[in-house]
Amino acid sequence: MIKNIKLTETLIYYDAPELLLGIDEVDVRYLCLLVECNDESDRYLCAPVSKKRYNRFIAGDIDLRNIYKEPEVDELYYIDFIETTDGNFPLNPFESKNLTEAWLPEPGFFFEKEVDESSIVEEAREKNRAIIHFSLNPPEAREETKISAEHLIDALTIFQSLLKYAYKKSLSSVARKTKILLDNKINYETEVFAFSPGSFTIHMQSKTEADLVGHVEISKALQKLDELTHYQNESTEAMAVFKENKGHLVNQYNLLLERIIDYDLPLSYTWTTPESTSPAHRQISRNSAIELHNFLNKREELRIETKELIGTICKVDTIGKKWTIISEEDDKKYSGEVKNDTLKLSGITTDIQRYLFICEECIEEQVISKKEKKTLRLTSFNKF
Repeated sequence: MIKNIKLTETLIYYDAPELLLGIDEVDVRYLCLLVECNDESDRYLCAPVSKKRYNRFIAGDIDLRNIYKEPEVDELYYIDFIETTDGNFPLNPFESKNLTEAWLPEPGFFFEKEVDESSIVEEAREKNRAIIHFSLNPPEAREETKISAEHLIDALTIFQSLLKYAYKKSLSSVARKTKILLDNKINYETEVFAFSPGSFTIHMQSKTEADLVGHVEISKALQKLDELTHYQNESTEAMAVFKENKGHLVNQYNLLLERIIDYDLPLSYTWTTPESTSPAHRQISRNSAIELHNFLNKREELRIETKELIGTICKVDTIGKKWTIISEEDDKKYSGEVKNDTLKLSGITTDIQRYLFICEECIEEQVISKKEKKTLRLTSFNKF
Protein backbone atom coordinates (compact mmCIF):
# COMPACT_ATOMS: atom_id res chain seq x y z
CA MET A 1 0.00 0.00 0.00
CA ILE A 2 1.38 3.38 -1.02
CA LYS A 3 1.48 6.02 1.71
CA ASN A 4 0.81 9.64 0.94
CA ILE A 5 1.83 12.71 2.87
CA LYS A 6 0.64 16.28 2.86
CA LEU A 7 3.32 18.94 3.33
CA THR A 8 2.09 21.19 6.12
CA GLU A 9 4.94 23.53 7.09
CA THR A 10 8.22 24.92 5.80
CA LEU A 11 10.74 24.72 8.64
CA ILE A 12 13.82 26.01 6.80
CA TYR A 13 13.77 28.17 3.68
CA TYR A 14 16.88 29.33 1.80
CA ASP A 15 16.20 30.22 -1.84
CA ALA A 16 13.86 27.21 -1.77
CA PRO A 17 12.15 25.08 0.92
CA GLU A 18 15.01 23.02 2.38
CA LEU A 19 13.25 21.29 5.28
CA LEU A 20 9.55 20.53 5.33
CA LEU A 21 7.14 18.93 7.75
CA GLY A 22 4.81 16.34 6.29
CA ILE A 23 1.95 14.33 7.80
CA ASP A 24 0.50 11.10 6.41
CA GLU A 25 -3.06 9.74 6.52
CA VAL A 26 -2.64 8.38 10.08
CA ASP A 27 -1.04 11.57 11.44
CA VAL A 28 2.57 10.33 11.45
CA ARG A 29 5.03 13.21 11.10
CA TYR A 30 7.89 13.23 8.59
CA LEU A 31 10.88 15.55 8.32
CA CYS A 32 11.55 16.04 4.63
CA LEU A 33 15.02 17.28 3.63
CA LEU A 34 15.83 18.63 0.17
CA VAL A 35 18.58 16.38 -1.28
CA GLU A 36 18.39 16.78 -5.07
CA CYS A 37 17.16 19.43 -7.50
CA ASN A 38 16.53 19.19 -11.23
CA ASP A 39 14.37 20.88 -13.84
CA GLU A 40 11.48 18.44 -13.44
CA SER A 41 11.23 18.01 -9.66
CA ASP A 42 12.93 18.42 -6.28
CA ARG A 43 13.64 15.28 -4.28
CA TYR A 44 13.17 15.22 -0.49
CA LEU A 45 14.41 12.53 1.89
CA CYS A 46 11.72 11.83 4.49
CA ALA A 47 12.20 10.34 7.97
CA PRO A 48 9.21 9.48 10.20
CA VAL A 49 9.48 11.08 13.66
CA SER A 50 7.39 10.74 16.78
CA LYS A 51 5.87 13.85 18.31
CA LYS A 52 8.37 13.61 21.17
CA ARG A 53 11.40 13.43 18.86
CA TYR A 54 10.06 16.15 16.60
CA ASN A 55 9.66 18.47 19.58
CA ARG A 56 13.21 17.69 20.72
CA PHE A 57 14.45 18.63 17.26
CA ILE A 58 12.46 21.86 17.29
CA ALA A 59 13.89 22.62 20.76
CA GLY A 60 17.43 22.24 19.40
CA ASP A 61 18.28 19.06 21.37
CA ILE A 62 18.77 16.73 18.39
CA ASP A 63 20.75 17.65 15.31
CA LEU A 64 19.29 17.09 11.86
CA ARG A 65 21.89 14.50 10.88
CA ASN A 66 20.84 12.32 13.81
CA ILE A 67 17.25 12.21 12.49
CA TYR A 68 18.43 10.40 9.34
CA LYS A 69 21.42 8.46 10.66
CA GLU A 70 19.54 7.04 13.65
CA PRO A 71 15.84 6.91 12.74
CA GLU A 72 13.38 5.73 15.37
CA VAL A 73 12.19 3.03 12.99
CA ASP A 74 14.21 1.53 10.17
CA GLU A 75 12.24 3.39 7.53
CA LEU A 76 13.23 6.16 5.16
CA TYR A 77 11.29 7.49 2.18
CA TYR A 78 11.64 10.04 -0.55
CA ILE A 79 9.17 12.22 -2.40
CA ASP A 80 9.54 14.02 -5.71
CA PHE A 81 8.10 17.46 -5.30
CA ILE A 82 6.07 18.60 -8.31
CA GLU A 83 2.95 20.72 -8.58
CA THR A 84 -0.07 18.65 -7.61
CA THR A 85 -3.74 19.42 -7.52
CA ASP A 86 -4.43 18.17 -3.98
CA GLY A 87 -1.06 18.76 -2.27
CA ASN A 88 -0.51 15.05 -1.53
CA PHE A 89 2.74 13.25 -2.42
CA PRO A 90 3.39 9.50 -2.56
CA LEU A 91 6.08 8.22 -0.17
CA ASN A 92 8.60 6.01 -1.97
CA PRO A 93 10.57 3.58 0.25
CA PHE A 94 14.30 4.29 0.43
CA GLU A 95 16.89 1.74 1.60
CA SER A 96 18.91 3.28 4.44
CA LYS A 97 21.99 1.32 3.31
CA ASN A 98 21.95 3.43 0.14
CA LEU A 99 22.17 6.68 2.10
CA THR A 100 25.25 8.63 1.04
CA GLU A 101 27.13 11.51 2.65
CA ALA A 102 25.96 13.73 -0.19
CA TRP A 103 22.39 13.40 1.07
CA LEU A 104 23.16 13.66 4.78
CA PRO A 105 23.09 17.00 6.60
CA GLU A 106 26.31 18.36 8.07
CA PRO A 107 27.03 17.28 11.69
CA GLY A 108 26.03 19.78 14.37
CA PHE A 109 23.14 21.45 12.58
CA PHE A 110 20.56 22.25 15.25
CA PHE A 111 17.22 23.80 14.42
CA GLU A 112 16.54 27.35 15.53
CA LYS A 113 12.96 28.40 15.11
CA GLU A 114 12.30 31.65 13.32
CA VAL A 115 11.01 34.41 15.53
CA ASP A 116 7.61 35.92 14.83
CA GLU A 117 8.97 39.46 14.86
CA SER A 118 5.76 41.23 13.94
CA SER A 119 3.68 40.12 16.95
CA ILE A 120 6.21 40.98 19.64
CA VAL A 121 7.09 44.32 18.03
CA GLU A 122 3.38 45.14 17.82
CA GLU A 123 2.93 44.26 21.51
CA ALA A 124 5.85 46.50 22.52
CA ARG A 125 4.46 49.47 20.63
CA GLU A 126 0.87 48.89 21.73
CA LYS A 127 1.79 48.61 25.44
CA ASN A 128 4.72 51.07 25.25
CA ARG A 129 6.82 48.67 27.34
CA ALA A 130 9.59 46.13 26.92
CA ILE A 131 8.10 42.76 25.92
CA ILE A 132 9.66 39.33 26.57
CA HIS A 133 8.41 36.04 25.13
CA PHE A 134 9.76 33.26 27.37
CA SER A 135 9.30 29.79 25.83
CA LEU A 136 9.60 26.42 27.57
CA ASN A 137 9.63 22.93 26.07
CA PRO A 138 9.34 20.41 28.95
CA PRO A 139 9.08 16.64 28.42
CA GLU A 140 5.45 16.56 29.55
CA ALA A 141 4.49 19.03 26.80
CA ARG A 142 5.95 16.90 23.99
CA GLU A 143 2.98 14.55 23.91
CA GLU A 144 0.20 16.92 25.00
CA THR A 145 -0.12 20.54 26.09
CA LYS A 146 0.73 20.51 29.79
CA ILE A 147 3.57 21.57 32.10
CA SER A 148 4.54 20.89 35.70
CA ALA A 149 3.51 23.84 37.88
CA GLU A 150 6.75 23.45 39.84
CA HIS A 151 8.87 23.63 36.69
CA LEU A 152 6.98 26.63 35.36
CA ILE A 153 7.23 28.59 38.63
CA ASP A 154 10.88 27.65 39.13
CA ALA A 155 11.91 28.67 35.60
CA LEU A 156 10.10 32.02 35.85
CA THR A 157 11.59 32.71 39.30
CA ILE A 158 15.14 32.02 38.13
CA PHE A 159 14.64 34.06 34.95
CA GLN A 160 13.39 37.01 37.01
CA SER A 161 16.40 36.71 39.33
CA LEU A 162 18.66 36.65 36.28
CA LEU A 163 17.18 39.95 35.16
CA LYS A 164 17.76 41.42 38.61
CA TYR A 165 21.44 40.52 38.75
CA ALA A 166 21.96 41.41 35.09
CA TYR A 167 20.51 44.87 35.76
CA LYS A 168 22.68 45.38 38.85
CA LYS A 169 25.75 44.30 36.87
CA SER A 170 24.87 46.79 34.12
CA LEU A 171 25.10 49.58 36.71
CA SER A 172 28.59 48.62 37.90
CA SER A 173 30.30 51.37 35.91
CA VAL A 174 27.87 54.25 36.56
CA ALA A 175 28.42 56.98 39.14
CA ARG A 176 27.49 56.23 42.77
CA LYS A 177 24.60 58.69 42.96
CA THR A 178 23.15 57.47 39.66
CA LYS A 179 23.46 53.84 40.78
CA ILE A 180 21.58 54.54 44.02
CA LEU A 181 18.84 56.29 42.03
CA LEU A 182 18.45 53.52 39.41
CA ASP A 183 18.92 50.41 41.57
CA ASN A 184 15.19 49.96 42.10
CA LYS A 185 13.36 46.68 41.51
CA ILE A 186 10.75 48.42 39.37
CA ASN A 187 13.47 48.80 36.74
CA TYR A 188 14.05 45.07 36.32
CA GLU A 189 10.85 43.31 37.46
CA THR A 190 8.32 41.96 34.95
CA GLU A 191 4.63 41.10 34.73
CA VAL A 192 3.01 38.17 32.90
CA PHE A 193 0.08 39.27 30.77
CA ALA A 194 -0.56 36.46 28.23
CA PHE A 195 0.32 33.00 26.91
CA SER A 196 0.61 31.90 23.29
CA PRO A 197 -2.21 29.43 22.50
CA GLY A 198 -1.16 25.78 22.40
CA SER A 199 2.36 26.36 23.75
CA PHE A 200 4.23 27.44 26.83
CA THR A 201 5.36 30.78 25.54
CA ILE A 202 4.79 33.29 28.32
CA HIS A 203 4.30 36.94 27.36
CA MET A 204 5.92 39.27 29.89
CA GLN A 205 6.16 43.04 30.05
CA SER A 206 8.29 45.52 31.97
CA LYS A 207 6.67 47.19 34.96
CA THR A 208 7.71 50.59 33.65
CA GLU A 209 6.64 52.23 30.41
CA ALA A 210 9.07 53.48 27.79
CA ASP A 211 10.28 57.06 27.78
CA LEU A 212 9.65 59.49 24.93
CA VAL A 213 12.23 57.85 22.64
CA GLY A 214 11.03 54.28 23.40
CA HIS A 215 13.77 53.32 25.86
CA VAL A 216 12.91 51.04 28.79
CA GLU A 217 15.36 50.64 31.66
CA ILE A 218 15.00 46.83 31.79
CA SER A 219 16.67 46.67 28.36
CA LYS A 220 20.01 47.10 30.17
CA ALA A 221 19.38 43.82 32.00
CA LEU A 222 18.28 42.03 28.82
CA GLN A 223 21.33 43.23 26.88
CA LYS A 224 23.57 42.01 29.69
CA LEU A 225 21.76 38.65 29.69
CA ASP A 226 22.24 38.42 25.91
CA GLU A 227 26.00 38.69 26.49
CA LEU A 228 25.94 35.50 28.57
CA THR A 229 23.52 33.49 26.44
CA HIS A 230 25.35 34.37 23.21
CA TYR A 231 27.89 31.63 23.92
CA GLN A 232 26.60 28.06 23.74
CA ASN A 233 29.90 26.30 24.51
CA GLU A 234 33.23 26.80 26.22
CA SER A 235 35.56 29.21 24.39
CA THR A 236 38.08 31.97 25.01
CA GLU A 237 35.43 34.57 24.15
CA ALA A 238 32.92 32.98 26.53
CA MET A 239 35.50 32.93 29.32
CA ALA A 240 36.12 36.69 28.89
CA VAL A 241 32.39 37.45 29.12
CA PHE A 242 31.91 35.23 32.18
CA LYS A 243 34.87 36.91 33.91
CA GLU A 244 33.36 40.32 33.25
CA ASN A 245 30.04 39.19 34.75
CA LYS A 246 31.33 36.89 37.48
CA GLY A 247 29.59 36.53 40.80
CA HIS A 248 25.83 36.54 41.40
CA LEU A 249 24.96 36.89 37.70
CA VAL A 250 27.05 33.91 36.59
CA ASN A 251 25.81 31.93 39.61
CA GLN A 252 22.19 32.56 38.67
CA TYR A 253 22.85 31.73 35.03
CA ASN A 254 24.49 28.47 36.13
CA LEU A 255 21.37 27.71 38.19
CA LEU A 256 19.21 28.20 35.09
CA LEU A 257 21.48 25.82 33.16
CA GLU A 258 21.11 23.30 35.98
CA ARG A 259 17.31 23.46 35.74
CA ILE A 260 17.44 23.02 31.95
CA ILE A 261 19.49 19.86 32.52
CA ASP A 262 17.62 18.44 35.53
CA TYR A 263 14.13 19.14 34.17
CA ASP A 264 15.08 18.42 30.53
CA LEU A 265 13.72 21.90 29.86
CA PRO A 266 15.18 23.56 26.75
CA LEU A 267 14.05 27.16 26.56
CA SER A 268 14.28 30.33 24.54
CA TYR A 269 13.45 33.97 24.98
CA THR A 270 12.75 36.86 22.63
CA TRP A 271 12.57 40.50 23.66
CA THR A 272 12.15 43.96 22.25
CA THR A 273 11.29 47.53 23.23
CA PRO A 274 9.31 50.26 21.45
CA GLU A 275 12.58 51.82 20.25
CA SER A 276 13.85 48.57 18.65
CA THR A 277 13.34 47.76 14.99
CA SER A 278 13.76 44.00 15.46
CA PRO A 279 13.70 41.70 18.52
CA ALA A 280 16.65 39.83 20.04
CA HIS A 281 16.37 36.06 20.38
CA ARG A 282 18.26 33.36 22.29
CA GLN A 283 17.73 29.60 22.51
CA ILE A 284 19.37 27.23 25.02
CA SER A 285 19.21 23.48 24.40
CA ARG A 286 19.87 20.82 27.01
CA ASN A 287 23.08 19.74 25.22
CA SER A 288 24.60 23.22 25.27
CA ALA A 289 23.45 23.68 28.88
CA ILE A 290 25.37 20.54 29.93
CA GLU A 291 28.62 21.78 28.38
CA LEU A 292 28.37 25.27 29.90
CA HIS A 293 27.25 23.98 33.31
CA ASN A 294 30.24 21.63 33.51
CA PHE A 295 32.55 24.45 32.48
CA LEU A 296 31.22 26.89 35.08
CA ASN A 297 31.31 24.29 37.86
CA LYS A 298 35.05 23.87 37.27
CA ARG A 299 35.71 27.61 37.51
CA GLU A 300 34.85 28.54 41.08
CA GLU A 301 36.40 32.01 40.70
CA LEU A 302 33.64 32.90 38.22
CA ARG A 303 30.98 32.29 40.86
CA ILE A 304 32.49 34.51 43.57
CA GLU A 305 31.02 37.99 43.98
CA THR A 306 33.52 40.53 45.28
CA LYS A 307 32.15 43.47 47.26
CA GLU A 308 34.20 46.51 48.29
CA LEU A 309 33.11 48.56 51.30
CA ILE A 310 34.65 51.88 52.28
CA GLY A 311 33.76 53.46 55.62
CA THR A 312 34.32 53.47 59.36
CA ILE A 313 34.09 50.45 61.62
CA CYS A 314 31.38 50.75 64.27
CA LYS A 315 31.76 47.28 65.79
CA VAL A 316 34.52 44.66 65.85
CA ASP A 317 34.77 41.32 67.69
CA THR A 318 38.34 40.09 67.51
CA ILE A 319 37.52 36.80 69.28
CA GLY A 320 34.37 35.93 67.35
CA LYS A 321 35.91 37.44 64.21
CA LYS A 322 32.80 39.52 63.47
CA TRP A 323 32.67 43.09 62.23
CA THR A 324 30.29 45.88 61.18
CA ILE A 325 31.16 48.73 58.84
CA ILE A 326 29.16 51.83 57.90
CA SER A 327 29.46 52.19 54.12
CA GLU A 328 30.07 55.67 52.74
CA GLU A 329 28.32 54.70 49.51
CA ASP A 330 24.82 54.32 50.95
CA ASP A 331 25.28 55.11 54.68
CA LYS A 332 24.15 51.57 55.58
CA LYS A 333 25.62 49.13 58.09
CA TYR A 334 27.13 45.90 56.73
CA SER A 335 28.13 43.05 59.02
CA GLY A 336 30.13 39.94 58.34
CA GLU A 337 32.80 37.52 59.40
CA VAL A 338 36.42 36.77 58.58
CA LYS A 339 36.89 34.21 55.82
CA ASN A 340 39.97 32.47 57.21
CA ASP A 341 41.99 32.27 60.43
CA THR A 342 45.07 33.98 59.00
CA LEU A 343 43.28 37.34 58.81
CA LYS A 344 43.32 39.12 62.19
CA LEU A 345 40.98 41.95 63.21
CA SER A 346 43.16 43.11 66.14
CA GLY A 347 44.37 46.68 65.77
CA ILE A 348 41.29 47.93 63.90
CA THR A 349 40.20 51.38 65.13
CA THR A 350 36.48 52.05 65.42
CA ASP A 351 34.51 55.22 64.61
CA ILE A 352 37.40 57.39 63.37
CA GLN A 353 39.64 55.57 60.89
CA ARG A 354 38.32 54.85 57.36
CA TYR A 355 38.89 51.34 55.96
CA LEU A 356 38.59 49.52 52.68
CA PHE A 357 37.09 46.08 53.23
CA ILE A 358 37.33 43.49 50.42
CA CYS A 359 34.68 40.80 50.91
CA GLU A 360 33.14 37.81 49.22
CA GLU A 361 29.36 38.08 49.16
CA CYS A 362 27.34 34.85 49.23
CA ILE A 363 23.58 34.73 48.73
CA GLU A 364 21.40 31.88 49.95
CA GLU A 365 17.68 31.70 49.24
CA GLN A 366 15.47 30.65 52.15
CA VAL A 367 13.46 27.56 51.17
CA ILE A 368 10.10 28.63 52.65
CA SER A 369 10.13 32.43 52.51
CA LYS A 370 12.15 32.63 49.27
CA LYS A 371 13.94 35.62 50.82
CA GLU A 372 17.64 36.10 50.26
CA LYS A 373 20.18 35.76 53.05
CA LYS A 374 23.45 37.57 52.32
CA THR A 375 26.72 36.62 54.02
CA LEU A 376 29.86 38.77 53.81
CA ARG A 377 33.24 37.13 54.36
CA LEU A 378 36.19 39.47 54.74
CA THR A 379 39.22 38.48 52.65
CA SER A 380 41.44 41.58 53.18
CA PHE A 381 41.35 45.15 54.50
CA ASN A 382 43.45 48.31 54.51
CA LYS A 383 43.32 51.78 55.97
CA PHE A 384 41.84 54.14 53.43
